[in-house]
Amino acid sequence: MKDIPLNAEVICKDGKCGKTSHVIINPLNRDITHVVVQNEEFVGSHKRLVPLAQIIASNHKSIHLNCTKDELAEMEKFTETHYYIDRDVGYPSLELPAKQMLDELDPFLVMWPYVYTDDNPYLIPEEDELIPTGEMAVRRGAEVKATDGYVGKVNEFVIDAQNNCITHLVLREGHLWDKKELTLPLSAIASMEEGIVHLNLDKKTAKSLPAIPIRRFYS
Repeated sequence: MKDIPLNAEVICKDGKCGKTSHVIINPLNRDITHVVVQNEEFVGSHKRLVPLAQIIASNHKSIHLNCTKDELAEMEKFTETHYYIDRDVGYPSLELPAKQMLDELDPFLVMWPYVYTDDNPYLIPEEDELIPTGEMAVRRGAEVKATDGYVGKVNEFVIDAQNNCITHLVLREGHLWDKKELTLPLSAIASMEEGIVHLNLDKKTAKSLPAIPIRRFYS
């Protein structure tokens, strides 16, 4: 088995390069296809889509990638930021569209004639996720809900190293019971969204699940 932890340190060949923020899942077969690495030093979007094949080693605290920092920075962006102008402030006389698409790298450079004034238009960022077609993203800290309410938050996925299919969901913090970790098998997951994982069992049943020893193999 292999850990795919969220909010974990990511290490490239030449050093630390960010943290994991999402996993990308094929909802049909529950395979994990990518992880999203966030680094505030990336130009433009701060998040990159990293194919699972780039992971050469992992544990519940870190992921090691088979690339350099520069190679990671060149990978596909996970987010794209646009800006629109708040019409409640700024120049009502300017013939600007309700949503002004601006350069995500430096929107203020594009709008410089209008920004540095007392009644400047106020630019509001709007971030779109570039999720691969037919797939879905689950973010770090996504809530886990049983049929009768909140259970905890996602901390980690465990996958079969041979086929990348999810085998377990791990909650290490924020769950309702005094266990070091609550490990749920794939069969307990009814459906997943970016911010919520739905279980097909109630809280009492989840609580009664035995601690599942997971034999993990790290490449």
